[in-house]
Amino acid sequence: MHKQLSIKANDQQEFFKKLIRFLSGYYELTSALDNNLLLHLCEVAEDGKVILTAANRKVLLNILSVKNTHLSNSFSRLKEKGLIQGEQGRYILNPIFIWKNLEEAIANENLKLTIKFIKQQ
Repeated sequence: MHKQLSIKANDQQEFFKKLIRFLSGYYELTSALDNNLLLHLCEVAEDGKVILTAANRKVLLNILSVKNTHLSNSFSRLKEKGLIQGEQGRYILNPIFIWKNLEEAIANENLKLTIKFIKQQ
């Protein structure tokens, strides 16, 4: 089974919001916090990697308006679903969220994404 998705977006944040919304059913993302955390990680990642220092984590807690325990639980859920890997402030995004030259593609309205879902036996 495959689905094709054309994403029209004005900026990176809008692109990732639409992509996460599209994938949320497949990955069973039901928590708004998980969606928002994933969106933030996509926005700040460099080549798919995120380094979250103690200071950055405090800022993230304020941005998401949550307690540290809730944030830790959200990280755990995203890891269980295979959307991120890593621990202790060093994370790698699932390759589906790593986009080279995304800003250029958005500016040129040249984004077409085809996703093939393979049923595991």
